[in-house]
Amino acid sequence: MQHTLKFAWIRAMKRPIRTLLSILELALGAFVVAVALSVVHARYASQVTSDAFKVVAGKENSSTYSLFESKDLPELQKLSPAVESMSIYEDVWDANLLDHQGKRFKIQGVFAVSPSYPQIERVQMLKGTFPRPDSQELLIAQSVAQTLFGSEDPIGKTVKLSSQWNPNSKPRQVKVVGVMRDDASASFQTPFFLLPAASKRAPAQTSGIAMAVVVKAKAGQATEAKRQLLDAIRKTYKNSPMFKSSGGALYTKALNEAIYAPPGEVDSTLVVFSFMAIIMLMVCSIGIFTIQFVDTVERTREVGLRRTLGAHKGQVVQERLMESVLLSVSGGILGLGAAILTIPVLQQNFSGWNGLFARGIEFSPLVAAGVLLAVVLVGLLAGLYPALAAVRLSPTQAFKEA
Repeated sequence: MQHTLKFAWIRAMKRPIRTLLSILELALGAFVVAVALSVVHARYASQVTSDAFKVVAGKENSSTYSLFESKDLPELQKLSPAVESMSIYEDVWDANLLDHQGKRFKIQGVFAVSPSYPQIERVQMLKGTFPRPDSQELLIAQSVAQTLFGSEDPIGKTVKLSSQWNPNSKPRQVKVVGVMRDDASASFQTPFFLLPAASKRAPAQTSGIAMAVVVKAKAGQATEAKRQLLDAIRKTYKNSPMFKSSGGALYTKALNEAIYAPPGEVDSTLVVFSFMAIIMLMVCSIGIFTIQFVDTVERTREVGLRRTLGAHKGQVVQERLMESVLLSVSGGILGLGAAILTIPVLQQNFSGWNGLFARGIEFSPLVAAGVLLAVVLVGLLAGLYPALAAVRLSPTQAFKEA
């Protein structure tokens, strides 16, 4: 094997320009595939475990209503032994304007949550802390921090939140206490701003009433937790006018289902980036096949001479395939290196509120292994036919065609 590898490398270096072009083509393919797979991987890496789910007051794909209060969570959890932790998830819809240093921004993704929320949704803190209960504090996404504060440290800065729909409402001045990764909590809605949920009704910060709670069940007890929790909710809110008027409609849904497109729709991000990866691999395979085939034709006489001197067909095929593997591995490593250097830049500049990579880009060893394997397979398949063609002719025919 070592002799075959050495011989394949010597042959590749006899045509350095052609070898370099092959490696660069494979490197470009590996880079594009790595970025595409990193985007797809980020959509799944931000999922919570299968033991986490949400409970929404309302009918699925229909209207919802405000029901849950922070003060009721301990009682609900007490009535649901299979539940490990819970959090309010309140859409602060009336906080859609942000003022900072004379500039006004229209914003979305403002939610009020309980202290247990970061553990349930695996929020990845970059700096600072989570807002304290009933405080005038705010946790923001990394892209928001870059937009508002640039290179300055956002911790301790104050901003004002107000309502576009209610111009007479008093702006809420809040202090930034933490920064989280943009894709850390991508579930059924993507939060860019997290406020502390109120522990009682009508506080200064939020309404304290939410349409949904996020729940983490104890390991392997998600089904039991859902049953217990629904029973507990019906028991706790049975006298609530809102609960009665809605007919007590409730539904549960796994949090990790939220990263997919709604029922009947296609997840365009997965389609686009998967298609991009497939097309790039096809382009690479065609390019490598062409180069290897031309190289085989030019080396027909050399193959005939080696066959005359006693080289077996299998040995010649093995050497040709080894050459393809060398080129593939070299191109794959070069492309992965470029991806490792480039992905943080893409994440930083294109993962904003409505950026191309709003879900984030997450490069991992699994992505690296997948890319390298894909590139090597492409190289092998593209080099297989030229390798077989090289030994198809007899030594005599090889000399004649050369």
